[in-house]
Amino acid sequence: QLRCTHVTIVTDSYHQPRARLVAKAIGLSAKSASPGWRGTHTLTQIKQVFREFLALPVYAMKLAKLRLRGRL
Repeated sequence: QLRCTHVTIVTDSYHQPRARLVAKAIGLSAKSASPGWRGTHTLTQIKQVFREFLALPVYAMKLAKLRLRGRL
């Protein structure tokens, strides 16, 4: 059992929305921090953002199912 309710998630910026969604689903208030995009190739950035854009609604649906089943 966690005793904290506020966390800081350190991850790449394109992962932040999904990481914060999961934190919220388990009852945590989350801030996020990430390194800058400097040094990352533009094509890599586009791929990662697109992947996360598609993954976010999928994760939201999975979390909703877990909540309905009482697993969250």
